[in-house]
Amino acid sequence: MRWFAVRRTLRLGLKSLWLHRLRSALTMLGIIFGVCSVIAMLAIGEGASKAAQEVIEQLGSTNLIIESVEPPKEKADTGDQQVMTVYGLTYRDAESIRNTIKDVEVIVPIREIDQEARYLRRKAPVKIVGTIPWYTHTSPIHIIRGRFLSSIDLHMQRNLCVVDEQVVGNLFGFDNPIGKDIRIKGDFYRVIGVAGRGLSNNNNAMADAALAAVETESDAVGNVYMPITTTKGHFTELEYTYTG
Repeated sequence: MRWFAVRRTLRLGLKSLWLHRLRSALTMLGIIFGVCSVIAMLAIGEGASKAAQEVIEQLGSTNLIIESVEPPKEKADTGDQQVMTVYGLTYRDAESIRNTIKDVEVIVPIREIDQEARYLRRKAPVKIVGTIPWYTHTSPIHIIRGRFLSSIDLHMQRNLCVVDEQVVGNLFGFDNPIGKDIRIKGDFYRVIGVAGRGLSNNNNAMADAALAAVETESDAVGNVYMPITTTKGHFTELEYTYTG
């Protein structure tokens, strides 16, 4: 008896759907499109969340960036006395932090200097980033062509550099920068690699935003990465001011 009632109900349902075919088809399409829209929105949101998490992870959610800020200079009426200004963290401080804090896994010293780079008749303001070979492990950049700095470059204080895509566009145009020499403050540096921002081309916008959060304001068109030992030898790390 129960099976007969179920079969009779199914038959009446199918008969009703068949009698109202257009309404049934429209109802079915509405359900399908509604479910697909919800699934698509959830997929897009999940994909964007995962991409953002990857960029944050590459930047380093556990990274701590300590930046030395230049103290304000006092104005003086005359300038006949030279005074050496020393401020901020030193390389010895970095070693002390690594040796005394057990939770610190790696320390990446960075020395940033604003300079002008020249190639043939072209010139552009750049930011020199003196650093070490494992800088790429804590910064959202990747090598597009060539290679990054090596330990041998660091120890031998080689005049080598890695330029980013912005510097390539301003100095080299459509020329291949690998193996070319750029001149900065009277010295020549051989380009060994080209760096790009982000984990991939699809994440460049988010990576640029992440880098903008840690980079200081500058007129530089891009970055030039060098061994920090080279920057220590070629660019002074002390400031001299004149007071009366």
